Amino acid sequence: MTDPQPDTYGSRLRQYERREHMTIWVAAGVAALVAFVGASALDERPALFTQLVLSAAVVAGAALAFARVQFEWAATLIKRDLDDEKVKKEQPLADPHRNWPSGRERLWTISLASIAVGWSIMLVGIWWPQLVPLVHCLTRG
Repeated sequence: MTDPQPDTYGSRLRQYERREHMTIWVAAGVAALVAFVGASALDERPALFTQLVLSAAVVAGAALAFARVQFEWAATLIKRDLDDEKVKKEQPLADPHRNWPSGRERLWTISLASIAVGWSIMLVGIWWPQLVPLVHCLTRG
């Protein structure tokens, strides 16, 4: 078995930049949640649905913003080292760049989980008028 190639400054920079770009698409999902609520998709549903969806959107948006800033900053630090010729793109990563940043990754995961929760609540809210009779039917029989 061969050892995997170590991450280089160039590959890590690409990973950080890719994560920055991915945040834009996730942010679009957060914005769409808010737009659906604003477009009255949950009107005539229990208010709890709107409150939960908006809460999930706020958590997702905040976590996403913090994650993006931190990934962008990490990319900036590598770019500076490359520009100052302290390191080369093909050079293996050294401390403190070697480990994938767990705090940033945790924020990224929180943002994805929050948007998934928000969209799940939105779907339940949209289907609520059909779900209530179904639940009543199932619990009576």
